[in-house]
Amino acid sequence: MVDESLLLEIGGETISLADLAGVDMDAVAEVRQTLFPAGAFKFRAEPAKLDVFGSGEDRTPVIAFRFKCIDVLSLTDAALSADNVIGKFHQEPILLTEPMAGLGRAKAFMADTGFKGSGSLEDLLSGFGGTELYARITHRPDKRDTSRIYANIGLNIGAWKIAPGDGKLAD
Repeated sequence: MVDESLLLEIGGETISLADLAGVDMDAVAEVRQTLFPAGAFKFRAEPAKLDVFGSGEDRTPVIAFRFKCIDVLSLTDAALSADNVIGKFHQEPILLTEPMAGLGRAKAFMADTGFKGSGSLEDLLSGFGGTELYARITHRPDKRDTSRIYANIGLNIGAWKIAPGDGKLAD
């Protein structure tokens, strides 16, 4: 039995899980999750949002930043070219397990990109969309499961690995 109370929005239409169960899968393109490559890039931010990662007791509130790659400065994988990456998206979550510290990290992150804004968290996250920045993406293993690899902008000795879109990344 399919839960009909959960509704999804697809292509501007609201459908139930029962409706989704009837979708002709012959018309659905395959999508595989990929890890954003390590390197240095220029991104354009989309409006950030409050979200939840995980499920069950592992649910964690986050601020989800999403960036579209608009230029490639360098790639660590010689098998890739800029054409493989431009137009792709990288998501960078800031965990709110310690809410005020997480909000402070999000504020510092946005300020370090050159974004200037004031008001509520919602105002800042919405206004952040369109901000351009340079960022280094590094790969790191999960602390509990080293077979899981994460792509992160992350911190570099207290400073984000980012620069305003009209600036340059320091070495």
